[in-house]
Amino acid sequence: RLRIRVIQHATKGKFMAKPTFVVMLQEDEYKTNVVISGDALLIPMNNIRSLKEGFRLIASKAPVTCLFIVAHGLEGRVEVGSSTQHASGLGIGLGFEGIFNSNVAMWAQIRGKVKNIVVYACNAATTDSPMMRGSIADGKYMMGQLAIFTGANVYAADRLQAADIGDNVDFGPWEGQVFEFSPTGLGSPRPVDKPPYELKDV
Repeated sequence: RLRIRVIQHATKGKFMAKPTFVVMLQEDEYKTNVVISGDALLIPMNNIRSLKEGFRLIASKAPVTCLFIVAHGLEGRVEVGSSTQHASGLGIGLGFEGIFNSNVAMWAQIRGKVKNIVVYACNAATTDSPMMRGSIADGKYMMGQLAIFTGANVYAADRLQAADIGDNVDFGPWEGQVFEFSPTGLGSPRPVDKPPYELKDV
């Protein structure tokens, strides 16, 4: 049974549920360097663990205030027209399946269970050129689809992300532009200074 800790507002006397955080973490050098405090749920993923297993754990904590995805962004060479070009924004290496334009619809399994998703992955929201729009290397389209299928506000940046891996992972300030992707799918991604929640808040 889900237990929600409540705190009393000092001035208004109203009760507010404590934010619920979930961290979905690709299991590599980050594994032993992310410190999770309080009641936050850490879901370590690896190359053989299915995302469906992670979805079941996320559902057990619903409603989740913010889901953090900590993984590597993928890049490579793609065919565009009659040429082959290097492209970022190919996907995110999370779990067995990864997150790609071709399979992002599977995230509909947690639709309505998460309010916000913050993606810590290099070039997650990158679309290198107009020629990449609608291709397998359209990172902005992928993040927009993630928002639509989950019903959550999604936040991701369009540049490589640096992290200081010491006693705890510290991503510091965001590199590049952070975008907010609305679950309505209407309009263009909205540039923001930072997401409403960050990993340091956990």
